[in-house]
Amino acid sequence: MKTTKKSFRKTKITCLVAALTFVGYQVTSAQTATEGSWASNSITQLLQSIDKHLIGLAQYINEAVGASVQTSKNLMYQPTAGIQQTMGSNLSQTITNPAIAESTTDNTQDSLKRTFTTTNPATILEKYSRFIPLVASDVQVNAGNFDFNSLLGTTNLNNSTLDNQAQNYVKFATGSADPFQTLSSSELKLTNPNVPQYLAELGIYGARQSIGLSNFYHLYAERQPVSNLGRLAQVTVNDKNNISFSQGAKIEDNASPLQVEKFAAERRADNPQWYAAMEKASPETVQRETLYVLAGIQKELYQLHMDNERQLATTSAMETQTNEATARPGLSRLQSAIIQGATARSQEEALDQSGNNTNQNSGNQ
Repeated sequence: MKTTKKSFRKTKITCLVAALTFVGYQVTSAQTATEGSWASNSITQLLQSIDKHLIGLAQYINEAVGASVQTSKNLMYQPTAGIQQTMGSNLSQTITNPAIAESTTDNTQDSLKRTFTTTNPATILEKYSRFIPLVASDVQVNAGNFDFNSLLGTTNLNNSTLDNQAQNYVKFATGSADPFQTLSSSELKLTNPNVPQYLAELGIYGARQSIGLSNFYHLYAERQPVSNLGRLAQVTVNDKNNISFSQGAKIEDNASPLQVEKFAAERRADNPQWYAAMEKASPETVQRETLYVLAGIQKELYQLHMDNERQLATTSAMETQTNEATARPGLSRLQSAIIQGATARSQEEALDQSGNNTNQNSGNQ
């Protein structure tokens, strides 16, 4: 029994020594060399040392845990540099979408009014005919008025020359530079059987013309500069007004909606600094950036849907126009044949009836 107690006591002390050694406390061999070293005084001193080191260990654990928690918080809530630009670009597009729609509608209806003008269109024709280059020296100056790139080749019509050339191109491309002169109300007498057909054809022409006008003016409205829109979205450009991410880039205060959309699309994909930042970013930051990218993709998909609707409408109008051009002449011929056939039968029936009446009268006599 005595031996068992002694063995248990040594085992207990050995465990204590191992624990002290683990936390950095060095137990000398003198303390454990002889059985006498385990006298009560030595054990008391040893336990005091253990207590001291356990307090130090607890402090160390608290500091380590606190540092770990703070590090986790920093990683989890560290500010993302792109949040302002992301929110600004998305919000700016939301703000300007109604303005684009309104501008497109106004310009389209204004062009339709000129298309259905009852006044002499010679003044309008004269206005735009001056852009036609009659001599070689005028070609360089006036070429932009007939160039598709005057409209599609830029994202911001931020000066009068670019804006005028884009507007003139739309006028020439849609035929608005030479409007159709309609008849006045005094010339339209409903007693004339051709007037209803004339009015119907005029309505068909205007409805189809509005599709092309709306598409062109939608492209034009997207490129119109908007006051302080670029500052809201933090759009940065170089001296040539192209999107730039270099240190010397400046903010384009009056960006266009399309320029903001372009910046939002390129701010990450074409920016080497963003790739470098993502390589060093925490997992939480990468997750947030992924969320921003997905939100941008969702918005672009909606815009793609709206563009597809325009394309669908345009294609449908072309299809109906082609169908009308091919089917209507044939239907007209068949209608004429039917009418002529009915008329011929009516004439034959009239002749037969007349002959019968004549024969009947002769028999009665």
